[in-house]
Amino acid sequence: MFDTMKVAEEIKTARIAKNMTQVNLADRMGVSYQAVSNWERGNSMPDISKLDELCGILDISFEQLLGSEQQAQKIQKVMEYSENNSGPNPSPEEICDVAPLMPPKALNEIAENIEVDLGGLIGLAPFLDKDMVNRLAEKLSPEDIDLCLLCGLAPFVDSSTLDKLTQNVETVDLSGLIGLAPSLNRDTVIRLAEKLSPEDIDLCLLCGLAPFVDSSTLNKLTQNVETVDLSGLIGLAPFLDRDTVNRLATKLKAGENIDLCLLSGLAPFVDKEILQQLL
Repeated sequence: MFDTMKVAEEIKTARIAKNMTQVNLADRMGVSYQAVSNWERGNSMPDISKLDELCGILDISFEQLLGSEQQAQKIQKVMEYSENNSGPNPSPEEICDVAPLMPPKALNEIAENIEVDLGGLIGLAPFLDKDMVNRLAEKLSPEDIDLCLLCGLAPFVDSSTLDKLTQNVETVDLSGLIGLAPSLNRDTVIRLAEKLSPEDIDLCLLCGLAPFVDSSTLNKLTQNVETVDLSGLIGLAPFLDRDTVNRLATKLKAGENIDLCLLSGLAPFVDKEILQQLL
């Protein structure tokens, strides 16, 4: 990423060396003096299309403005590809670095013509319009889809796109599904929940999934649970049927680590006989 404060200092130093005011520089650049002021305070960066002109006016090199030859080469590579559609394709990482300097339209055009994986798209998504992110997401390889990673893309795409992306997912992680569940439709969450491995089911964690699935799905998910935590069972009990709560409660160790105050939270959801066995 570019060091905006270093760029800000270079612009200010070079402007003063040319004996120009912020208004003088703004007039030469065709921008407001507030824009120049923001550049010099590090609040924003000049548009990528203005960098050549800025360097020419201030009589400084690209490398001097951006702080390093590597950064200068990176931005020149993206500019050349954007303006002429020539030269090697910039990588998603390179585009992410340059994205804050680019007009949205130019950035969308570049993004549409490159191959991007899930990690790269997550980095680019905040700078692209939603339609473009949806289109790029639909090009992702099914093998690239990881539910935990996909949580980072969720705020930038439609729920219908997320539903498609998860269509061929076979390995489901409970934490990832919980993070993604608010952005998916209910049927998709249930379909993915049914692929959870019994070994991955933790009652405390499962509480986070409960509002997004039906009780029959939760009942199935807890079918093979052997280790039952009282706090987790209390949190999950309102979402389970009574028989399932009774079955899980019988797996609590009677008299051992049973907190009566906690147990009172379970009382409305189990039969009296089960509670008596736990005391």
